[in-house]
Parts: sequence; structure tokens; C-alpha cells
Amino acid sequence: MAFTTIDNTLLGLSVAGTTFVGIGKSRILNGDMRFDQVNAGASSSISGGSTQFTLDMWASLCSNGSFSIQRLTATPPTGFTHYMRVTTTSATVSPNANDYFVTQYSIEGNNTRDFLFGSANAKVITVSFWVRSSLTGNFGGSLVNGDSDRSYPVSYTISVANTWEYKTITLTGDLSGNWTTDAAKGMKFVFDYGTGTDRQATANVWGGGVQKFTPPSQTRVVSTASATWDVTGMQLELGSAATPFEFRPQQIELAMLQRYFEKTYALETSVATNTSTNADRQVFAATGAAQVQSSLIPFVVPKRVAPTFTFYTTAGTSGQWTFRSTATVDTDRAVSTNNLGTNGTAVLQTVLATELWAQGHWTAAARMA
Repeated sequence: MAFTTIDNTLLGLSVAGTTFVGIGKSRILNGDMRFDQVNAGASSSISGGSTQFTLDMWASLCSNGSFSIQRLTATPPTGFTHYMRVTTTSATVSPNANDYFVTQYSIEGNNTRDFLFGSANAKVITVSFWVRSSLTGNFGGSLVNGDSDRSYPVSYTISVANTWEYKTITLTGDLSGNWTTDAAKGMKFVFDYGTGTDRQATANVWGGGVQKFTPPSQTRVVSTASATWDVTGMQLELGSAATPFEFRPQQIELAMLQRYFEKTYALETSVATNTSTNADRQVFAATGAAQVQSSLIPFVVPKRVAPTFTFYTTAGTSGQWTFRSTATVDTDRAVSTNNLGTNGTAVLQTVLATELWAQGHWTAAARMA
């Protein structure tokens, strides 16, 4: 079937050279690591016991020690502009049996329902990515269901240190287990950096119980101080063969990401930056004896679920906005949401004031860990 320029415009798609650029082959958003709305390329530290969102759609966690995550642009593989780097900042030479050090990408169940996992018709899928490390050897990962009780550990090999290599992994669909097909987390793909024996299991076999992150005897990134591990071009798709990476147009990819995270800050401005650029300004009206409220602030894209909403002053103070009085006096006041839903929220201030308006920034997060 031929697609014309008119067809592509109507569909909100585009043509790159002679190649049709679609919007649905890869179930991974931000697989080329372009978007980092929270940190805008600044390094994030992942320490023991924490789960932290870094680049858009990517979450990292570890049980002890620490590593950092950062979006970089210095030396990507040909055709890409960004990549994600993991760096060991506090080495765990001999992880305990229950230790874990991972980065994971979670996929909404609505976007994997056609995989038919959990049934006799479960389909084969393929994961592909570009990877580079200062270490060599066999490295681990895993596909896990949203309930974290079905796991399929996988392994890949890095042959040459500090050199980009392209990897593809074909995974057999799971015939059993619960696989969510709604707005909740349907599955996640996990990259492992040195998990202990309690989280290890045989490669390429589906298993139940506590989630497993890697096959045994894999190279441990976190066991070597200052070791690095880089990834980009991550794709997950139906079928037994990897296809070329799907580069979606910037505005389409961003809109799909905003289902999970949206901010008022400019795209390449990190959250909590001291700036008034793009700040939201709202007029307030009294709605009770001791409160004022704004009109509804609509989201650019409806969220997956009612999001976690965080306010910031233009100076970066969390939980507040700046109110302007008739005497042009600015006062920072605590604010909260009212009637928060998937389409937007109103801003509520529970101490009645005479200010004309207020301004500040906000983020709305509906992400999946």
C-alpha cells in the first residue's frame, strides 16, 4: 500500500526520505533516549532502597551501593543522538543473595494486549538495542509481568570494551500468568547490573514466584568502581526478527510521553529550575469562607491515571506558588489540587487572600515503576 504526503499529514505522521515512519511498531517510548524531562541531561544518583525515574519512561533501583544514570550525547552509535549511561559510583564487589541493581522500562497493558500473553496463543516478541560497556562478558536482563510474579531471564554478550554493539533477543510468549491489558503496568523489561542469587534464574525459561532479573553468572557492572554501561536504540516488537529502529517524529513521541509525565518547564529545562519561563499563571476566585481556587488547568495529553501533581514556585520551591497582591506584593503560599483527574486539575489555596493572581510551575506524573 502506498502512502502519500497527504495521507501522512492527515494521520499525523511523516516521511523520512523514502521510508514511511509509523507510530506503533515499537512498544518502547523514548527508546533512543532523546527525552529527559526531569533532569535535562543532569546526572541522577541511584542509591540503596530507592526507585528513581530518570530519563522519560526509565526507572532505576538498587538495594545498596549506588550508581548514576545520565543522558549523554558525546559518542552515540551511528544514526542516534543520545544514549543512557550507567556508572558505578559505589562498588558492590560481592552482592548479597537478595541484592538488586537494575534499570527497567514498564509498558502499559493497553499497549501489549495483542501479545496475548497468559493464553495458549501467546506470541513471540523481539527486543533489540545498541549497548556499550567498559566491561566485557555476558550480561543479563529479564522480561517481567506487571504483577512481578512471571519472569523470563535473558542474556547477551558484549565482546569488545567501549565499543557499540547491536543486540537482538527473541522471547517466547508466556502461556500462563496474569498479564494486564488495561491502563496499569502490563510488563517491564529489566536491564541487570549485578543482582544477587535470589533474583537469578535459568535463561530463556518462564518461571513464577518472586521476580527474577538475570540468569546466573553474568558480568556485574556494579562490582567494578567507575565501570560504565551505555544503551540506546531500544525497541520491543512483535515477531521473531528485529526490524530497523523506529524513529518517530519529535512532536508525536513527546505527546505519547506526556501521557505519563508532563511539565510546564521548557523541554530542556530540568524540574525545579529557578525560572519564570513557561510558568503557569492563574486567576483565583473565592469558593468558600477560607479558600480560593483557579479554573481548570487542562493537560496537553490526558494522563494514564490521575497523576501525582507537584507545584513549584518560579524559584524552585516545591509545594507553593507565588501570589501577587493589589499592592504588587508577592507572597509564596502552599497550594494543592482540587478535582484532579486524568484531564486536568484546579489549583486550591486554603487561606483566603486578596491577591489578584498566582503563578508557578507544575509537574503531573502518571508513570509506572
